[in-house]
Amino acid sequence: MKKTAKKVSKKSTTVKKTRTKKEEKQKKEERQKKSVAKVNVPQKEEKEKEEKKVLKSDYIQTIGRRKSAICQLRLIKDSKEKKFLINGKDAKKYFPDFENQKNVFAPLQKTNLTATKEIYIEAKVKGGGKKAQSEAVRLALSRALVEMNSDLREILKAQGYLTCDARVKERKKFGFKKARKAPQWSKR
Repeated sequence: MKKTAKKVSKKSTTVKKTRTKKEEKQKKEERQKKSVAKVNVPQKEEKEKEEKKVLKSDYIQTIGRRKSAICQLRLIKDSKEKKFLINGKDAKKYFPDFENQKNVFAPLQKTNLTATKEIYIEAKVKGGGKKAQSEAVRLALSRALVEMNSDLREILKAQGYLTCDARVKERKKFGFKKARKAPQWSKR
């Protein structure tokens, strides 16, 4: 049985050697075409990405926090379009209730930048509830406006928009009903 196994392996090697030169050339050409195709595709994609990218000097990026909500905001100055997007939606659609809208747009209204400048604002918010998210956006927007124009700092500081409210819900402890509420104490 061992001898037959060796013979089979010899036959398989002879089959590999019997390829013609034409077949080898065709395979090499196919490999080259595939490698060229792979190289060309990413170059086109890179060019498109470079065109879409906004230079880092063209925008201001800030962070705002409130409770467990975190907001990353980009303010693009001298933009062609005037938009305020939060998580890809218009700010008024993302915060449909008036109180949260008032929170978000307050820094722009106090500094009179709502109608005057073409500013493109894009914010990503996660965590917390709607109220905490709106306050996180307000803080991030206020910080971005101060970076854009340092004269606005006095106005925003007086309104309290630059102070970070760091109060977070305290965790529940074992043996207690809430963070500090203890069960009723019995004498015996």
